[in-house]
Amino acid sequence: PESWLVYQEIFVCDSTTAEIYNANMRQLMVDKLTSSEMVVFNRTTPATDKMALHKIVRGISRKANICYEDTNGEIEFDQFEDPLPYDINADLIEIKDEDFAIFYRDMTEDFAKYNGKKLRFKGIVALDSSLPKGSFAIGRHIMTCCADDIAYRGVVAKSTGAVNLKMRDWVIVEGKILEEYSTLYQAKGPVLAVTKIEKAEKPEQEVATFY
Repeated sequence: PESWLVYQEIFVCDSTTAEIYNANMRQLMVDKLTSSEMVVFNRTTPATDKMALHKIVRGISRKANICYEDTNGEIEFDQFEDPLPYDINADLIEIKDEDFAIFYRDMTEDFAKYNGKKLRFKGIVALDSSLPKGSFAIGRHIMTCCADDIAYRGVVAKSTGAVNLKMRDWVIVEGKILEEYSTLYQAKGPVLAVTKIEKAEKPEQEVATFY
């Protein structure tokens, strides 16, 4: 009915076939897991590789709760820890090339823990005429599932000094990230106040992934 709203999305999946679907028809898994708030893997047994199932979910979403229902109907909630591959409490958070996708997703899902932090990472420059002089976007192309879903994801960056950048330049930026209004977002969003920028070579794997 038109007056109804979606209150919660729960994804129920057969644990005995989840890995096969993920390996051969990953887009079907991604479509469901991207917005799910709860994931239930049923038909589990003592032989079920729960870590493998956990990784399927966490490769797509860090916010979904996960639980496992065995063949007797008993439910066990996921207890695996998901430490970030970098120190979120460091004075300067260093994001490695292979960790950019994880960083970007975690930042967009839980920006509060990044707000005011100093970051250093490599990315591709994107220029937009709507941004003020000295501002640009910095990010990476990220692949969630397959080549068809590759998309550029980044943040607005503003430099206090003169910058001579061209579209698609690879650079390493360092600065403090804050929540500010930007014309590119047409709303408040993450803005990197750049304190240091240097030209860089593109990484071995140009497209960032979650694997």
